[in-house]
Amino acid sequence: MIFFTRTSGKVCCFLAAVFVSGEECMKGEWKCADNAQCISSTLVCDGDKDCDDGSDDWEETCANFTCSEHRWKCEDKSRCISDLEVCDGTSQCADGSDEFETTRENWNCTAGRMKCADKQQCLWNTDMCDGEVDCKDGSDEWEQICANWSCAEALWKCAANFICIPDFMVCDGLSQCDDRSDELVEVCEDWKCTRDMWKCTTTFKCISRYFVCNGVPNCLDGSDEQELTCANWNCSESDWKCARTSQCLDKGRVCDGNMDCADGSDEWIDICKNWNCSYSQGKCDDMLQCLPEEYMCDGEPQCISGYDEWVDTCVNWNCSKGNWKCADQLQCIWSTGVCDGREHCDDKSDESAAQCCPGGEAEWRCQNWIECINLDNRCDGIFDCSDRSDELNCCPHDDWKWKCVNTSQCFSLEAVCLTNIQACTDFSERKCKFLG
Repeated sequence: MIFFTRTSGKVCCFLAAVFVSGEECMKGEWKCADNAQCISSTLVCDGDKDCDDGSDDWEETCANFTCSEHRWKCEDKSRCISDLEVCDGTSQCADGSDEFETTRENWNCTAGRMKCADKQQCLWNTDMCDGEVDCKDGSDEWEQICANWSCAEALWKCAANFICIPDFMVCDGLSQCDDRSDELVEVCEDWKCTRDMWKCTTTFKCISRYFVCNGVPNCLDGSDEQELTCANWNCSESDWKCARTSQCLDKGRVCDGNMDCADGSDEWIDICKNWNCSYSQGKCDDMLQCLPEEYMCDGEPQCISGYDEWVDTCVNWNCSKGNWKCADQLQCIWSTGVCDGREHCDDKSDESAAQCCPGGEAEWRCQNWIECINLDNRCDGIFDCSDRSDELNCCPHDDWKWKCVNTSQCFSLEAVCLTNIQACTDFSERKCKFLG
């Protein structure tokens, strides 16, 4: 059975086995030996087992199987391969028969392909006379062949060395032909630029339509930015036309706080108040400025009023793709900055134990940003972190003091660990032997 699906705007299809429970298979299908499945005939003897019982690739199956249309059977009768794979220079048959000398001599290349002079290989017509040797004997680039060769569709032939180049490269200002024939004035004057290209008025160069009336001259004669050209020019769907200069501007640059049109119309108040920011932008509260979404709630105000960093704004703002929202819901940071050893969130949540330790809030993160320890081991008088940070800040005003385990007493480490004086009433200074 053939299933259809839509991917990236294109309709694709794929083949699948169908369980038939003893019923007959449809035309173009083959029944597996267990009578429980039907598969496409093109899948039989293809080197991959498609039947659950593997019968589509059994030796006895393939020995008597007639390959479907546009497929060719290896001489050892073990497999059917696409006729495009016969005499392509690479063996697909286990016995190598698709590249045998006798096979090559008698094989007629499929439509759209041509046989090399030594009859050893089939090439796509688009690979002929393209400046790169593909035939093992080099015949696809021989001058006597290319001189009489008709380039494939959407290709153009150079005058001297007969190389075929893509037609969109003709008259583009950069020579692809060794003899520069693709950029000769007499060629370009009569050349019709390909779709999505535009011809300069006097130099006849073909430029992308995207560059016409974009405020930057791309033609040597400046014709792509002349008033006469731009006054009647229709900007692309992704562009906006400036009010007085007729310049085409990317819509993402309209009302962004920067004047890009020569007349400044892309930032006019009347324009921006009614302007719909693009899907990847946010709008300031004055309705006059669009911000890239990565600037929203990033900790730095961009709107004049600071609206993009207001609490009410950020609490309800969804961070853009690739960003992470801090625990206080007030800030977005790059996802790559989470648990990287540097605090990016104002609330430090991107480096918290809850976010970065396997045990979450039940653990404490050492200050080396590498280790996590059980929360109960924090300030217990024993160094569990390799940087000893778990015993820092346990006593007020002085990092290097000893805090008794079961009482709130604090003593200097020197008094507790380097003398025989008993300090803690719970005798917890005896743990000094673990301090190293």
